[in-house]
This record gives sequence, structure tokens and C-alpha cells, in this order.
Amino acid sequence: MNVEKKKSRVAIAVLTAFVMACATLVASGSDAFAKSYPFRFAVKANQKNAKEKRGRDRGNVPTVNRWGVLLLKSGEGKGSWTDFWLTGADGEQVSKYMRVRCGGGWYKQDAYENSRSRTVFLFAEDNKDKPSGYSVKGRWKPQDR
Repeated sequence: MNVEKKKSRVAIAVLTAFVMACATLVASGSDAFAKSYPFRFAVKANQKNAKEKRGRDRGNVPTVNRWGVLLLKSGEGKGSWTDFWLTGADGEQVSKYMRVRCGGGWYKQDAYENSRSRTVFLFAEDNKDKPSGYSVKGRWKPQDR
């Protein structure tokens, strides 16, 4: 009887390890594990463009491989909106803008074809034309996977 119990426990342990390994492989294919980078910069007054200092490699990925922004803090407060988009080092815009709400979770957007295999920078501007700027802080992904 002891031998049967031992075999049963070993079988359950092996099965559990197999299930956990499969779950890890499936999860690693999701965007939950895509590399994200912190950002912090000042959004300028009067809707002038502001950008993150360091560009990131977008890679040779299809346009449907979306980029994303998670706006964690804004000088305007939680619930405020800021517009974000991607631009190449040469100043060429490589995505449409998207309006991101502070505290609203990840926002994602397709990029243009000209975003492939190049370094992209995260740009932002205030969604309203005001005489004062504010700071923003969060995370961004140049690509989903």
C-alpha cells in the first residue's frame, strides 16, 4: 500500500509540474510579459510637443503589433487626459496619437508601417491648449510582443 501511495504522489507532482510549465509558456506569449519602460517628463504648455529622452527599438514587427502607454501620474491629477504618439529619431511620426487617461490602465495603438526596424520615441502633448504645463509619469511599450 505504501508503494502505491508513493507512486500516486509522484504522479501528481509530475502532473502538477507539467501543468505549471504549460501555463508559464502560454502566459509568456501574452503581452503581460512584453518589455515596458518607465517614462517621466514634462508636458509643455500650449500643446507643444514633449518627448521621452531615450528612444526604444521597435523591431521588425508588423503594424498590428501595438505599442502601449500606462499613465500612472499626471500633474493634472487622476482622471486627466494626455495625448501620446510615436515618432522616429528623424522627427517622422510613426503612429496616430491616442488619448490616455491617468489611472485608466494600459492604452494600446497600432503603429504605421514606417515604424518597422527603427528607434522610436514616445511623444506627448496636453489634450487642451493651456498656458501651463505639467509632469507625467508611467510606463510604455514600443511593441506588444
